[in-house]
Amino acid sequence: MNDSIHRHRTAIAIILIILPFILVALLTGLNQPFDFDEGDYHVPVIEQFMKELPAPDLIHYRSATTPLMHLTLAAWGKLAGAEPWKLRLPVLLAGMLSAVIFFLILRERNEPWPLRLTLFLVAYPYFFWLSFLVMTEVFAFLFGVLALRYFLRTPTKRRDLIFFALWSSLAVLARQQWLFLPIGAGAYWLWQDRNLKRAAWAIIPLLTFLPFVILWRGAAPPIKWATSHALTLNPVQIPHVLIATGFYFFPALFTAPIPWKRLALPTAALLPFFLFTPLIEALPSSLQLLPGQSVFAGAIANISNLAAGFLPPILIYIGFFVLYIFGALILLQAWFRRKEDNAEPLWAAIIVFLLMLLTVGQAWERYLLPLIPFLILTLYAAQRRRRWLLNLWLPVQWLLLLGFLWYQIALS
Repeated sequence: MNDSIHRHRTAIAIILIILPFILVALLTGLNQPFDFDEGDYHVPVIEQFMKELPAPDLIHYRSATTPLMHLTLAAWGKLAGAEPWKLRLPVLLAGMLSAVIFFLILRERNEPWPLRLTLFLVAYPYFFWLSFLVMTEVFAFLFGVLALRYFLRTPTKRRDLIFFALWSSLAVLARQQWLFLPIGAGAYWLWQDRNLKRAAWAIIPLLTFLPFVILWRGAAPPIKWATSHALTLNPVQIPHVLIATGFYFFPALFTAPIPWKRLALPTAALLPFFLFTPLIEALPSSLQLLPGQSVFAGAIANISNLAAGFLPPILIYIGFFVLYIFGALILLQAWFRRKEDNAEPLWAAIIVFLLMLLTVGQAWERYLLPLIPFLILTLYAAQRRRRWLLNLWLPVQWLLLLGFLWYQIALS
């Protein structure tokens, strides 16, 4: 009887998780004209590969990411057709499967609220929205979250290690940003577990990326457009991450009493980096704090641009500063609590992700997508006090998602 109830509840949870995707797909038909980067870059690459298969040019194509999604959809397009809904359908399925797999990860970790935490992932604007576009983020996310599942099992069996290496490799081949996971996993297994054999499995995804580095003579295809993605040290990502954390993970600030004495010094050390806070497009460049300051892109920027229509700029930057402090306190508190929360493996990957992010030139929220499941597991899943705040914050997140979708539709 208990097994029957368990299966019934799991089935209901999965239906609730995929229902928003199905509703939007039915409402839109997935047939709107190609827009955003899908129309400018990814669909042209898919069309190029469709013409070139079975010997596509993997050096000269108009995308800054590894080509697994483009190759897959090119083969799919030759088989089923290249109408918008047909090219978008595999990405939508990847989004739905990713959410279900993340739910299963939470269940395997015996989290008391797996459905609610999964709905936080689905409500992240650049997870849900990009699930309906021909973009690499969600396609790669599917393989990344599968790799995460095996990483969190602390694999000891060869089978688990093989699957970790496989899914990590596919994630990297779909979007090289996911290199952070095998690097973080290998570093953790080597440093913390002193297990060289296990750490060696994390090298396999790096080896799968190596031929592209040789072909491209760099980390991205050698095309003029990719020069905007050239690696550089970009401190603007520090306020970008902290403000986004303070915004999306606000309830995590109340997981436990804040140890002010312990957090005061590292928080103060982060304050100067607020000077690198990106501008929003609605404000004049004369307000930039530093020469050549970057511009925010994402849901937070959209809200700020709308607010700039009736609020003085100083209030917007005060809001950014408050979120910046919230984000710093949230992440520092979780860092000092990592052993107690059994989150050291997650933090190994998070640190590598943040270091890699410092080389990205633009402060765009979609670049944070791979980080979101790690933060949910680290911040929300570990929350044991005042969990009722999550119940209050979840509908707010979904209202923000609806507003974001409306804003994107209005722009298109």
